[in-house]
Amino acid sequence: RDKYHVNLVVVYTVSFFLVRSFWWENFSSKVTMLAVCGVLFLIQGIIHTLYFIKVYKKCAKALSLYYDEDEDRRLKRVKFCYVIMMITQMFILVYLALPSAYMMLWIFWYSLFLLYFTANFLSFVGSHKLVLEAFAYKTLSGQELVRKLNELQKKVKGHKAEKDEQKENRINNMPGYTANDTIRLDKAIERWVAAKKYCEFDKTRDDIAKDLRTTKEFLQLYFTTKIGMDFRTWRTQLRIEEAKKLLLENKDASIQIIAEAAGFSDKSNFHRQFVKLVGCSPKEWRDSDGMPFED
Repeated sequence: RDKYHVNLVVVYTVSFFLVRSFWWENFSSKVTMLAVCGVLFLIQGIIHTLYFIKVYKKCAKALSLYYDEDEDRRLKRVKFCYVIMMITQMFILVYLALPSAYMMLWIFWYSLFLLYFTANFLSFVGSHKLVLEAFAYKTLSGQELVRKLNELQKKVKGHKAEKDEQKENRINNMPGYTANDTIRLDKAIERWVAAKKYCEFDKTRDDIAKDLRTTKEFLQLYFTTKIGMDFRTWRTQLRIEEAKKLLLENKDASIQIIAEAAGFSDKSNFHRQFVKLVGCSPKEWRDSDGMPFED
């Protein structure tokens, strides 16, 4: 809010002197004023861009803390719109150096941008709820939970036998939970895996915790302390293993269908995760009959 007020004062002050300069008789003073405004405009654009990147990363992180899918893909249209907006603004500096007739090109471009931005904004409004939910979760419980998880992750490093013992002690002595809760979750996860529930996508942590008859906090602590990784990473590995089988068993099916059957709602994310975990693309895996590194 303070940055906004400072920016507002600067913009109005500079705009006032810029408009007044139109009536100045000294041509060099006019050019100087215009140059100063151009430099300030560039500085403002750089500051806005840096701030946007910071907020964008914060928002994407909040989504990853709340959702078990890579929902940050839904924010890509926002990032793309911002890039187009900044390019459109920078075009002003280019057209100022051209004859006034060329300003019609910028007006035409800007009109197209407004139409595009409006269409994307209306599309994004329908999914803004997921962003608000994620930030609410982070504010109410996520920050404290993440802090505790980071502390637990630091403590479990060391000798393997020592680490295993520490894991068991932590999982059995979690505040508000008992060893029986852990045993019940063990069995619930076994049934969940057997039923291939990991292939279901677009589910929040609340939905998954409900399926396992536990809480999302205990589920995350359980995986971090006992399994040694977060739930999403563990589930992604199961999905990739499922995809590897499906690719070889259904060679006529498209990669998109295989991705959806394995639980990936986004093909690009499936490809990225497959390459990361397997070391080759889904197509290379299928074409080599599961032996991509054989000569």
